Amino acid sequence: MERHHFPIVTVGGLLRDEGGDALLVRTSKWSNLWGIPGGKVEYGETLEAAFRREIREETGLQISDPKPVMVQDAIELPEFYLPRHFVLINYVARVSGVRPDIRLNDEAQDYRWVSLADAADMPLNGPTRALLEKVQSMITASSGGRGKFMDILSIRDLKISCIVGVHSHERKREQDLFLDVDLWLDFHPAAASDHLQNTIDYTTVAEDLTEFIRAEKFQLIETLAHRACERLLRLQSRLQRCRLTIRKPGAVPNALCAMVTVEQERP
Repeated sequence: MERHHFPIVTVGGLLRDEGGDALLVRTSKWSNLWGIPGGKVEYGETLEAAFRREIREETGLQISDPKPVMVQDAIELPEFYLPRHFVLINYVARVSGVRPDIRLNDEAQDYRWVSLADAADMPLNGPTRALLEKVQSMITASSGGRGKFMDILSIRDLKISCIVGVHSHERKREQDLFLDVDLWLDFHPAAASDHLQNTIDYTTVAEDLTEFIRAEKFQLIETLAHRACERLLRLQSRLQRCRLTIRKPGAVPNALCAMVTVEQERP
């Protein structure tokens, strides 16, 4: 098999739309794993010019505000279909609109716009995963270590009538629980686009929690709180951390209520 005995300089980048979602492409050259658009730098091109050209050729998009964020060595990676030594110049850049249509050339077989959280769960090639982790760390650093935990969406005193408790009389008739829900996520995508799809719909959250808790008929509110937090993190891809406080009135004599609070975050 042909081997190149010199490094090949390439440019590629993580493109984000006005809603904050990122573009990933799937190519057979990279073992059908998901990655970023990009390609070789031509003789006489600056890195930024090469990046803009490659994005235009591979996606049909015009980018703005390109910023180089890291350089990677990719030396005969088994994921790539040929033995090559690439020097990967990685950028981040913006594109106009929310999840704009892509015009792929023959190098890629598929594309997706996904949140950064969803991207981390996809089968990515190694250099793309390293870039994604770098971008996430930059987001965390730029917000003083708080990362995506800057913004909080809250629901207060959500009343749910349900079967809950361990005593026999509690298994026969419904009681009222009151929930406080705090959801940490990044509001910037929604603020930029003014689209509901770029945030969490609190009405959907309230309806889902109500249906879930009524159906499960938990014995312990501790179990309920843990399971409900796990469910929220599983169903809401933009959610990074959640806190759930459950109050059970009349559970303790001479007390207003019994109460538990559970807080969980995405790994």
